[in-house]
Amino acid sequence: MRFHFPTLFTDDLIQELTSIGYYQSYALGETITIDNSNEHLNYFMINGLAKIYLERNNQKLFLSYQNGADFNLLNLISSTTNQTERFSFTFIKRSHVFILSNKHLFNIFLNHSIFKKHIYDSYQKNYHLIINTLRNSLKMSLLDRLYHYLKIKSYYLNTSKMPYSIQEIADDLQFSRKSISKKLMTLQSQQKIIRKIDIIIIL
Repeated sequence: MRFHFPTLFTDDLIQELTSIGYYQSYALGETITIDNSNEHLNYFMINGLAKIYLERNNQKLFLSYQNGADFNLLNLISSTTNQTERFSFTFIKRSHVFILSNKHLFNIFLNHSIFKKHIYDSYQKNYHLIINTLRNSLKMSLLDRLYHYLKIKSYYLNTSKMPYSIQEIADDLQFSRKSISKKLMTLQSQQKIIRKIDIIIIL
């Protein structure tokens, strides 16, 4: 189906991709972790939504969300990073992914420059995503990081009224539940959010 692919992809490129790749569906809560068992595969989001994490030294750093728009590459830069670093993607709604091996990926590079550019642009975008996340974690206060985190979630869920979990936020931002709870109270006092038992509303 054409809507699985960027509009700039030609019909012959789409036909070649679908003849050598395959589709996989993932349910809410399922996770893809890029490790030695699947590092030769490339995962492209078709539809749905996933949370992206960088995993290092038994810690998970939340990076951002990835939706299914424009055939986004999930793997980020995992093929060029140290083995102690890996990426994982936790699906927060039912999603579909197109999977292509490195061997086929490089073969298509030779015949379709537009596909090569698409992959290059994906790597560039994802590299900047990692750099910006790390920079924000160093320069932003916890209060600013928390508000930024909530705004990103609101954007990708396309709603100002969001379910939330103190534990999930604490895990994603790598702070204690107590610290997160206090900062949520501060954001509410600043009239930036309304916090209820199980939802947060961005104002």
